[in-house]
Amino acid sequence: MTMKRKILLILALSLLALLSFLFLNKKNYFVSQQETDYHDVFVGLLPKDQGSELALFDPHKNQFTKIKSLPHVSPDNYANITKDGATIAYTTWDETGTKRYLVVEDVKSEKKDEYLKDREGKYEVVSPSWFLDKKRILMLRNDVSNSSADQDIIILDVDSGKTMTLAKGGYWVLVKFDEQDRKQFAMSQDELDQLIEKYGGDRKIPLEEAGSKVFVKFSKPSLSRDNKRVTYSASLYRNAAKQGEGLVIASSLWVVDLDTGKNKKIYSTKNKAMLGKATWGYDGASIAFVEYKDMTGENGKILTLDYTKPDSSLRTIIETTDQTYTNLDPFYIQEKEITFLSIPEGKSEKEATRFIQKMDNETREILDVQLEGQKQLLRNFTFIQ
Repeated sequence: MTMKRKILLILALSLLALLSFLFLNKKNYFVSQQETDYHDVFVGLLPKDQGSELALFDPHKNQFTKIKSLPHVSPDNYANITKDGATIAYTTWDETGTKRYLVVEDVKSEKKDEYLKDREGKYEVVSPSWFLDKKRILMLRNDVSNSSADQDIIILDVDSGKTMTLAKGGYWVLVKFDEQDRKQFAMSQDELDQLIEKYGGDRKIPLEEAGSKVFVKFSKPSLSRDNKRVTYSASLYRNAAKQGEGLVIASSLWVVDLDTGKNKKIYSTKNKAMLGKATWGYDGASIAFVEYKDMTGENGKILTLDYTKPDSSLRTIIETTDQTYTNLDPFYIQEKEITFLSIPEGKSEKEATRFIQKMDNETREILDVQLEGQKQLLRNFTFIQ
């Protein structure tokens, strides 16, 4: 055999070997080339040994997908993942158990960055949501140094570590005592009236009946699918009230336009009712939210509206009945589908049922979420549209 033929034979055998390798591994090869695009799934933490595991849950397939073990993170925390699956964000407690801060981790390299850990006092961050740019995270920050809420809805830039406040809560002292221990009001009636009006209150509360301080509590914020708006509810509380009067004195639904920074109140409750969680629909205009009869968090119905025309579009989609007495944790999981938890009257949350309701024909089915024989309520999970 001539040298030329030997070279040609070697080249042919090499090409054949390469083609064989690609054929045998084509499945893995092409899968590795596909881009991950997580959508229409829940994301959160499941218990695992002494820690937790970040997992996705597809409500239409009723299927969990485990992503990453987090052995040092307790399952009472919150987690989220970028749509491409490359980066996760989760909360965790410090060594003292008094600060819940944020960790951002690259899934492949496991490189971690910590945020909002060095603030003084007792505080926590909850419910992180990634923006599409994979550089910003929306979340709720809560100072728990005292019994009064002191909350902020913030956006964290993971590159700079800087935060931007979308909504500032706070608490206001109404009563103080002088050196002779004489009671004095630290706020005028007019100032209190303006504060109640700001948060959507429909009644006047005499200063003498407003307790010694008032404070604001936010629901977990929800980011619209196009990342242009944030919605949340805000409720104004007093720390003491006459029997039967209730502590909530104002409660409203708000929308923040992220392009203009404008924060607009679009719906307010009446007759001492209180708003809970709010969540965006797929169309970027619909919002589903919970309205409770009072601050006990029971007797809660779920309503929807279009934020561009809130008055004319408002409707109740989940009424309170003996079997659906306390309704909570709504999420749109398709454009015309919503899931929520419901607790029968007189029962505890452990006995809650998660439903899926179709918006167009109002049919309802049970979403029986099980993992290794244990019912999962997905309470600290977030939904990725």
